[in-house]
Amino acid sequence: FTFIMETKASPPTQTSQEEAETRWPGMEANPPVFTKFAGQLGLDVKQFAFGDMWGLDDDVLAFLPQPTIACILLFPSKERGSFKSVAGLPQPAPEAAPFFLKQGARLQDACGTIAMIHALANNMDKLHLSSGPLVDYVTANKGASAEERGLALARNQVIAGFHTSYSAQGQTAVAEIGQTNHHFICFTEVNGKVIEFDGCKDAPVIHQVVSNKGFLKDTAAIIKDVYFSNPDVFDFSLISLGPSQEG
Repeated sequence: FTFIMETKASPPTQTSQEEAETRWPGMEANPPVFTKFAGQLGLDVKQFAFGDMWGLDDDVLAFLPQPTIACILLFPSKERGSFKSVAGLPQPAPEAAPFFLKQGARLQDACGTIAMIHALANNMDKLHLSSGPLVDYVTANKGASAEERGLALARNQVIAGFHTSYSAQGQTAVAEIGQTNHHFICFTEVNGKVIEFDGCKDAPVIHQVVSNKGFLKDTAAIIKDVYFSNPDVFDFSLISLGPSQEG
């Protein structure tokens, strides 16, 4: 991808009537745009950034900045039924549960932002996130259900404003609402386990305890097994979150 000139996004001030009409257009799988958006949410982009993942084989993964904190996968929505179904490990007690939100009807095509939130919200200590719109949102909804967190995001005009601004900064035209045909999900490590976060599911999928190969190689193997098993489906994109290579 070509890097896009930095612009300071300013979320608009909206009335309650306008709030009800908020739309969440689809985002492009564009790491520089994801990084700038995350910066607006509070991430120190001089330390951490999103980047392209060009494959899942060990020799390709070796080129990624380490440690890789999260992986975001974009897949064709129409193929969801062809992917392997995985029950995962049992869900933890509520007090030990990862931060998970559901993508309700009001969030339309917000899956890119939801995947980013899952990556950031479950790694706030690793990412040194202590203030900003993301921390405010997570703190306010710490004890809420996944559905309530989704509704709270739909009402969050600050994050919605940034989403709208950055969804227009990709290299492809913004698709009509509901016509993106692709879906973003996130993989990250929480409490020593590889967990998949998909806002269209009822709960996160706890795939396995992180092995001695490490989170990145474990995640690569899971994606290959669950999502890449059909050779006729190849319309995927992968993004990693890790140390910034700036400067």
